[in-house]
Amino acid sequence: PRARPSVDTATTMPPAVFVPTASTRPAAPAGARSSGANHQGSRGGHHPGGSRSGSTGTSAGLGGAPRHDHPAAAHLHVSHASHRISRRSARIAHRHAAALCYAAADATAAAPVSGERVLVHYYRRDGEAPSFGLHVWEDVANETDWHAPLPSAVTPGKGGDWATYEVILAPDARKLSFIVHRGDESDARVESLDVDSLGPGRAVYVVSGNARVFTHEPEISSLPTGDVNLAKARAHWIAADLVAVPFAVASDDGVRVELVASADAGLHVGDNGVWSVHEHSETRYVTLEHVGAAGWSYSPATKRAGDKYPHVRDAGYAVMRIPGDVAGDVAWMLKCQLAVTAHDADGRLRDATSVQSHGALDDVFGGYEGELGCVVDGTAGGGAEEVRVSLWAPNARRVTLLLHRGPRGGDGDDGYRVDMREGERDGVWRASFGAEWVGGYYRYEIETYHPWGGGAPDGGLGSIVTSVVTDPYSRSLSADGERTHVCDVNAPELKPPGWDSLRKPKPPGAGDAFEPTDMAIYELHVRDFSALDESTPAHLRGKYAAFTCEGTTPVRHLENLAKAGLTHVHLLPSYDFGSVPERVENQATVDHAWLASLPSNSDEQQAAIGSIANDDAFNWGYDPVHYGVPEGSYATDPDGGTRIVEYRAMVAGLAKMGLRTVCDVVYNHTLSAGPHDGRSVLDKCVPGYYHRRNLDGFYENSTCCNNTASENSMMERLIVDDLVHWAVDYKIDGFRFDLMGHIMLRTILRARDALAALTVERDGVDGRSIYLYGEGWDYAEVERNRVGKNASQLNLAGTGVGSFNDRLREGIMGGSPFGDPRVQGVLTGLYFAPNGFIDQGTADNQRNRVMEDCEKVIAAMAGNLKEYRFVNRKGFSTPGKDAAWVGSNVGYAAEPRETVNYVSAHDNETLFDGIMLRSAPDVPLAVRCRLNRIAVAVVAFSQGVPFFHAGDEILRSKSLDRDSYNSGDWFNRLDYTGETHNFGVGLPGRDKNGDRYGYIGHLLGDLSLRPGRDEISRSDSHMRECLAIRRSSPLFRLRTAADVDRRVTFYNVGPEQEPGLIAMMVRDAPEGHPEQLCDRFQKVLVCVNVTGHAVTVKDEQLGLDIYGCSLEAHPLQGMVCPDEYLASATCVGGAPTVPPHSVVVFVERR
Repeated sequence: PRARPSVDTATTMPPAVFVPTASTRPAAPAGARSSGANHQGSRGGHHPGGSRSGSTGTSAGLGGAPRHDHPAAAHLHVSHASHRISRRSARIAHRHAAALCYAAADATAAAPVSGERVLVHYYRRDGEAPSFGLHVWEDVANETDWHAPLPSAVTPGKGGDWATYEVILAPDARKLSFIVHRGDESDARVESLDVDSLGPGRAVYVVSGNARVFTHEPEISSLPTGDVNLAKARAHWIAADLVAVPFAVASDDGVRVELVASADAGLHVGDNGVWSVHEHSETRYVTLEHVGAAGWSYSPATKRAGDKYPHVRDAGYAVMRIPGDVAGDVAWMLKCQLAVTAHDADGRLRDATSVQSHGALDDVFGGYEGELGCVVDGTAGGGAEEVRVSLWAPNARRVTLLLHRGPRGGDGDDGYRVDMREGERDGVWRASFGAEWVGGYYRYEIETYHPWGGGAPDGGLGSIVTSVVTDPYSRSLSADGERTHVCDVNAPELKPPGWDSLRKPKPPGAGDAFEPTDMAIYELHVRDFSALDESTPAHLRGKYAAFTCEGTTPVRHLENLAKAGLTHVHLLPSYDFGSVPERVENQATVDHAWLASLPSNSDEQQAAIGSIANDDAFNWGYDPVHYGVPEGSYATDPDGGTRIVEYRAMVAGLAKMGLRTVCDVVYNHTLSAGPHDGRSVLDKCVPGYYHRRNLDGFYENSTCCNNTASENSMMERLIVDDLVHWAVDYKIDGFRFDLMGHIMLRTILRARDALAALTVERDGVDGRSIYLYGEGWDYAEVERNRVGKNASQLNLAGTGVGSFNDRLREGIMGGSPFGDPRVQGVLTGLYFAPNGFIDQGTADNQRNRVMEDCEKVIAAMAGNLKEYRFVNRKGFSTPGKDAAWVGSNVGYAAEPRETVNYVSAHDNETLFDGIMLRSAPDVPLAVRCRLNRIAVAVVAFSQGVPFFHAGDEILRSKSLDRDSYNSGDWFNRLDYTGETHNFGVGLPGRDKNGDRYGYIGHLLGDLSLRPGRDEISRSDSHMRECLAIRRSSPLFRLRTAADVDRRVTFYNVGPEQEPGLIAMMVRDAPEGHPEQLCDRFQKVLVCVNVTGHAVTVKDEQLGLDIYGCSLEAHPLQGMVCPDEYLASATCVGGAPTVPPHSVVVFVERR
């Protein structure tokens, strides 16, 4: 069920690859699992709407691309690469919007081969049909690329309403699939059309807005004039008594609009209306009332609904009201399949669509604040007495609790069944059972209507299904998340020794609470930390427990960083994710000794890794299944409570090293959805509610798959509850939000406030020290607050929540992660050492770009504050929000704590690899290593929150892998001994890097570019030196924008500046002054020189500002990491001289 690279393991690597046999592999979950089930991999695909037989053909599915497991249409699932939406491509839009133009598409389709053809005719009433293209696949001579569809031709004699596409079939073709689309606007979609059913004419007719596929030209005048298609859910039930409809309705036009509810589903279009195919099903038709010309302004209720769902309001939907005498039936109708129809004044069906009901579910049931999940009640003596389970599932028809003695099926363990009872007004199903089940397991069996349930009649959508699911509020699990574990997370046996009395390291600044600007964050993958470390006991490698092994190389490394000034370890996803087999016996392996014997630029390593990538023990883990449970593959026993104990021991182990813990959380999507897939949880409980759907009802997938909808109350509650759970039960000190811009700002602020309210006395943790930050990218369906005010970079200003400052990364490194990786920046040789690989303009153009990029760096070093002012390259005083160019929004933060400065992270190339790709061929390795150290220093000495990727300090390489999410331990190796280096361990994965093989192969083949132990050790020492310098003075860690405004000044600015040199002064108040911050230094001057020659800062203002001062090198500089270049760093006569490729910190002592 999961896509794998095409690798002939039988001929290329039989002795080196271990793949579990059928008897050791975990059983496939019920239903077909969606293709490519791993983070950042090409995931997505399209909604397999299904092929439905009919008198004139099949149904045409329309619109979006939810990832799910539609069993009835598994054979229709589209999963080839041109359809997929990767996490990388999804992020392009956050800085680079692009419009597709087929006429100018930079792609040439292969010449059609001779063969039979099918003519696809497409009709639109608006005359825009010829502007759409046809994307084809399956049994065709040439599958099209999504960005280069088949062009259209105006159908002869039919004007612009019809377009015709000629599809050349492959020999012996049986099936044809196609999508009519214009850019990302998809209209008609047909999958696995039976070619033989078309007859000798080989023609297909598709009408926009009609679900049918015709084999003969239809009489347009006889078809509904609107959009009649239950396969789309275009109506929105936005409040208990309000429905928004996507078609024009006036109070005096005679149009009758009805809400249709069928208890047993089976709705379809027929006989001038919508009916259920189930003869004895209770089906109700409720005539909706028009609210009048006021529309969305009609009442406070309509205004609130419009504010909650602005994309519906702004799409021009009409608001209809449910009559008051139907109010008592609303809860019943929400359990039904729903449709909305419109009949014109003559009684003719004009429009029909299915309904999205999440707004009404929120309005009726979304205010529930009571108990959810499993609660073990104890007696006064401390023993368990009763267990209660509660599940919010307001549209479920029936819920049964399945109790199990063991973690897996077999041995007759089919489950003890308990009927659950639904609350009258809260939509919560409840059951209780005896304490003898503590330590056992449970699941829910839910009967409900699901839009992707399969088995719908021709032109219908979904069916009543029965799904088996774990608890979305699970706190412990069996291996691979098969069953929820009955436990009390606060039970003594689930706590390591000393857990209740654990106290975290104190902050370096004043006070007991951690100010974010006092933090220094280190991003680390749990498995990377120890998976290949020989000093860690073999059975603990890659596990939580490795963080508790005193004296091992990885532990000593973190201890040394903590002593220098590192404060927080940010762990990549460590909740339960679905992309790794959790039981060791089911994990495939590769012989690393064999891989090491291959050439440094061979493609055999990636082929071997790729052949087991979906079955080995490695994945970044951005594939959430159960948010509130630690990942089982990192535990020594994935069944039951071991993962809880060992996770807590890891947190305690980090605290013992002097480090606090940050968790990476991925609330923006789930791995799976649908009623049958074993990794689908939320969508089985309340179908269509927890996930964000577009206006046609299809699940959004711009984050890679199954976007969640935090605008819905109970999804928001789940997020907040989960964060509080991790903070209280695991003493987590911070949370990094993946694709935070896809979460509503209201949700983030509610979480911030809930966490800040935690106290040591009541909760065992100090919520004031918990920091929230994340990826504030603003793109896709959430862009510019389209579905509500989102947690994007610009919206976060003033909230105290941080976001990653990609402006610094782009300025320092050059280009963007989505363009050519050889584009240079300030650090990597632009203007000073052009690489010649690509055209980067004239010397004057490059000089101007260097100064422009330096403004991004200046803004970052000042905390990336939007209102902080400095003199730009043209000589004008400019705020950070206009750095580089007016309206750039380079600076976007209101306070320094809201900026997380970084130059590398787990995404994209490592810092070292990025430098290698961009450096000119004649730049020596020693200089490239110096550039690595400059980047680290800039991050460390900037105002804001510094963030480092694990391995920045040891010149980490992933052999130029741009996206190592599933590249195994081999490419993700972290060697803290310094004995090995991962540059040149084979070409990285072809799927993500194949388009670069032409220019990275020779780099990886040149082993003179692989750093040795001395260079690695020097960089390691330099990182510790930078951390120690930052910790040495609060002047590097200013807490407020007002302080930055008053104390920070930049020199060597304006049109006469020396390009490539940045000089930043931070002043303290005089000794004894109330605003004095630092006891050691009166002034700090940070000078960054990226050029290959020594530069003297010639700035009259600087001379005046340091007149009479005695500036000297910071006392720690060169002491931890000796550097011969620093001997030439001087400050004479008010003019500091900075050595080439260096960062120098001068200070004035008190």
